[in-house]
Amino acid sequence: MSINLYIEAALNGSESGFKSIYEQTAGYLYGVIKNYIQDTTERKDVLQEVFIEIFKSLKLFDPSKGNFKAWVSKIAARKCILLLNEKKRLNLEHLDLIKADFITEEMIPSISFDHLDIEEMLQEMPTGFRTVFLLYEIDGFSHNEISKMLGITPETSRSQLSRAIKWLKTNFSQLKLFNSELAYEKS
Repeated sequence: MSINLYIEAALNGSESGFKSIYEQTAGYLYGVIKNYIQDTTERKDVLQEVFIEIFKSLKLFDPSKGNFKAWVSKIAARKCILLLNEKKRLNLEHLDLIKADFITEEMIPSISFDHLDIEEMLQEMPTGFRTVFLLYEIDGFSHNEISKMLGITPETSRSQLSRAIKWLKTNFSQLKLFNSELAYEKS
C-alpha cells in the first residue's frame, strides 16, 4: 500500500492510517533527529512532537509539491532547530563575524563520503557547521530558508556550508589515512 493511501485514510480519521504512517516513517525520522539532537531521551521526545506536528498538518501535504518523506524530514529538522534554539545549544555566535558575499553556490563543492564515516564525523563537527550542513545538504533547505530559521544571512549560511565541507574533507582525509595505517599494521 502506498503512503498516499495511508495519508488519505488518516485524513478520513482512520487509526490504522495514522499507525501506518508512523510505521513507515518513524525510523527514517529518528535518523534525521539523531543528526541534530545528541541526547537519546530528547530524540524520543522530539520524534513524538514531530508526529504530533505531522498529524496536525497532514491536510497541508501536497504530493504535487514533493514527496512525503521530504515533507516530514523538513518538519523534523525544523523541530530540532527550534529545540536547539530554545535550549540555547545552537552555538551560532561568530557566524556573522565573517561576511562571505563572494561565496556562490557554484563555489561550494559537492562531496561524496561513506555514510558511516559521515555519521561519525558529524558528531565531532562544530555545531554551527553541522547544523548548516545538515539543513542544506541532507534536508534540502535553501540558504534563504536556513538564514530565516537560524537568524543569519544567506551569505553566512553559504560560508558555514563551505567551512563544514572543508572540515569534512580534512577529517575524512585524516580518517582514510588512519584507516590505511591500521590496515597496513594488520598485514
